[in-house]
Amino acid sequence: RFCQTQEKLRVFTTHARLADKTIDIAIPLTMQPNEIFERDAKPVSKLIQIFKESAMIMYNAVLCEKRVLFLGYSQPASALCEAVLGACRMIAPPIPGVLDRAFPYASLVNLDFLTVPGYIAGVANPMFEEKQMWWDVLCDLDS
Repeated sequence: RFCQTQEKLRVFTTHARLADKTIDIAIPLTMQPNEIFERDAKPVSKLIQIFKESAMIMYNAVLCEKRVLFLGYSQPASALCEAVLGACRMIAPPIPGVLDRAFPYASLVNLDFLTVPGYIAGVANPMFEEKQMWWDVLCDLDS
């Protein structure tokens, strides 16, 4: 059976019988506005492998809405995007608006992301490292 919730999300509702108890089950058929598309933990695990204990600094920075910049000038754009989205995935359940602060690949051509409070951005240009007034936490994927 299908129904609509307050957020107008489609949900499949059913029930299951376990021993002598009936359990109601609701399975969302659409994603929440702040939910990230991939549901696996691979990007988060990769960040923890790269940054080890420093991953907690990144986690706290995202929670506290600090400006987090991922730098990887020898990395492919996909690695930067994965790092930014992995940092967003570290927050579970997601904080409302965390994806609005995510800029998976930014450049010097368009610096609009710098005006977003608590942005989480990925960049490949080493010039960003020198501009310390532009970020609170720098996560160097090359080191």
